[in-house]
Amino acid sequence: MPSKKCFTLLELMLVIAIISVVAGINLPYFKNQLDKFRIEDFVRRLYLFFDHAKTYAVFYSLNTKIEIEDNKEITITKKQDEEFKPIEERFRRISLLKNMVIEAKDSEPVLFYPDGTCGEFSWDIVYRGKKLYTIKSLGFDGKFEIEKYKSR
Repeated sequence: MPSKKCFTLLELMLVIAIISVVAGINLPYFKNQLDKFRIEDFVRRLYLFFDHAKTYAVFYSLNTKIEIEDNKEITITKKQDEEFKPIEERFRRISLLKNMVIEAKDSEPVLFYPDGTCGEFSWDIVYRGKKLYTIKSLGFDGKFEIEKYKSR
């Protein structure tokens, strides 16, 4: 009788079924991790966005403004000829993630001045109805911070 040198179709189907069950069980975990990475990336980009607006104001000696447009994207504009116009750089807007909302404590836009200071602001970053982060100014010294809320 010849020796068995390969897998049978039944053995291969059983291995595929086991892998499918394990993947199905872990799929929600991977989706949650992916959402977490996307949110953390957005928050990092938002922090850099604020820093960019401040740097732009100081470098070009112009007032800059960050505002939320229709809760879909955040833009930087500059004050030129007594009105605010979009800046010409590539990094002038970022889009919010799906199911994300920014709740501003004050409906006024955030202003950065040529001396490096900024107006007071506090924005809550809400994802799927859950407040995750707050980005806020620490007064008129031009510094801002991000506060992360504990997930339950």
